[in-house]
Amino acid sequence: MGKETLIAELYAQETDENGVSMLLLGAPGLGKTTFSISGAPTPVIIDLEGGAKRYKRLNPQLKRIDASALKWTQFLALLDVALTSDHETIIVDTADAAAELLRQHLVEVFSLNIEKDSLVNAGRGYGHAYDVMASHWRIMTQKLSQLTARGKHVVVICHVDAKEVTKPNQRPYTAQVIRLPKKIAPLLSEWAEIIGHLELESSDNGESVESSKSRLLHISPDIHVLAKNRFNLPEPTLVNSTFGNLLQLIEEYNP
Repeated sequence: MGKETLIAELYAQETDENGVSMLLLGAPGLGKTTFSISGAPTPVIIDLEGGAKRYKRLNPQLKRIDASALKWTQFLALLDVALTSDHETIIVDTADAAAELLRQHLVEVFSLNIEKDSLVNAGRGYGHAYDVMASHWRIMTQKLSQLTARGKHVVVICHVDAKEVTKPNQRPYTAQVIRLPKKIAPLLSEWAEIIGHLELESSDNGESVESSKSRLLHISPDIHVLAKNRFNLPEPTLVNSTFGNLLQLIEEYNP
């Protein structure tokens, strides 16, 4: 294939109708799945944890794939199928479950134990196992990018853990850390155009901290949460929002 032909084909694939790529973070039980499904156009949820069984009431168009017993290669194949499906929104629930599938895949296929980094004994140096994991994880993010390039919205849900952070000349603070190995977490963060961190609104009355039922979606980063906003949305925090609401905002501020 000549260079001119290749460039012409790449131009032909370019579209202004790219879907939204979102990484949705939060602790368990805060409503991340509810947010993703509500208002999403023709959504399908790839349920890697097997827990998203009763969400049809939120969106009559919802289809669910019970992917809790799949292997890593089968999960990747599902993303390929989604590329040609009629679904406009693809929800991956969750990224940390996908990472566990990948870990099992590396053990079973390559006898590669991430925790022990067993290839040290093969003379390849410490950290090589994580490099292998990252290369496989990158295949997944590339497939997610293919979905958004086809005009489909993709929401990847991931849990976070609270971690005490201590730095020189600073007071200790608690940060919400993405529940993924350090080698692959940045790849998912870089893929996402918008990263939202979901939590319940809380108030401090001086004696105790109480949480309300209002859900806050932070889309502006600070030292406590990972967030990102490439759509020039004016508000750093959205209250009781849904994915459908978010799509409307993105369309409004990015005509």
